[in-house]
Amino acid sequence: MVPEHAISNMLCRVFGWNVDAQADSIIGSQKLAHYAKVPPRAFLRAQLLATVIQVLITIVANEVLTHSFDDLCSPDQDNRFTCPFPNALYTATLVWGVVGPRRIFGTLYPWLKWSFLIGTIAGFPLYYLRFFAMKKFPFVKNFNPIMFLAGMSWWNSGYNLSYFIPGFEVSFIFMYFIRRRYLTWWTKYNFVLSAALSAGVALCAVLVFCTLQVTNVSMPWWGKTVSGAGVDGAATPLYTVPEGTTFGPTHWE
Repeated sequence: MVPEHAISNMLCRVFGWNVDAQADSIIGSQKLAHYAKVPPRAFLRAQLLATVIQVLITIVANEVLTHSFDDLCSPDQDNRFTCPFPNALYTATLVWGVVGPRRIFGTLYPWLKWSFLIGTIAGFPLYYLRFFAMKKFPFVKNFNPIMFLAGMSWWNSGYNLSYFIPGFEVSFIFMYFIRRRYLTWWTKYNFVLSAALSAGVALCAVLVFCTLQVTNVSMPWWGKTVSGAGVDGAATPLYTVPEGTTFGPTHWE
C-alpha cells in the first residue's frame, strides 16, 4: 500500500500481526480452559484481569530493560538479551518496507512469486490423494501441508534448538504415547496437567527471582547451563561483507 516506506510497513506489521496473534492466544487459552473444565465466565474474568496486570508489568519491564542494560539487543549482550524477535521484525521491515515487494518479486527473486500459484494448486492433489491413495499411503490422512509449512517457519525465529526440542518431546509423550495407551487418564487429566505446568513455570519464575536473583545467589547445574553451551548457546557471528561487494545484485530498477 505504501511501497518503499519502512515505518508504514512496520506499523502495519505490528498492529496487524500483534492483534491477530494476541486474539489467537486468548482463544487458545480459552480452548485449553474448556478442555480442563474451567467455568468459561470465571476464566474470562481471569483473562481480563491478567491482561491488565500484564500490560502494566510489561511497560515497567521494558522501561527497566531499556535504561538498565548496556548493549541491549546486540548479539554479544552479556545477559543474553539479544532480542531475536525485534531483530527479525527489523529485518522484515527492511526487506518489505525499504526494498519493497516490487523489487523482491520483480528483480531480486523473480521466481518467488510462483509460490503463490504453487500453493493454490498444491491443495487439489493432496485433497484427492486422501481418497485414492489412503490405503497405500496412510500417513496422508494426518498430513496437513499448512501446519507442516507453518511449523517449519518457527525454526528461523532466532531461538536455538534447546527452545523447541523439550516442547516437542513432551508433546509427543502426551499426545501420542499416553493418548494411545491410556486414553481414560489422558481424557481426564491431560489438559489439567498442561494448565498446571504453565502456571507452575510462571510461579517458579517469580519464586526464583525473589529468592535467588534478588539475593545474587548462583546455583549452576547442567539443566541451567546446557542451553548456553556449544554452538547453539554462542552468539551467531555476523558475516562482514567485504568492501566493494553486496548481498544479491549490485543494483535494481
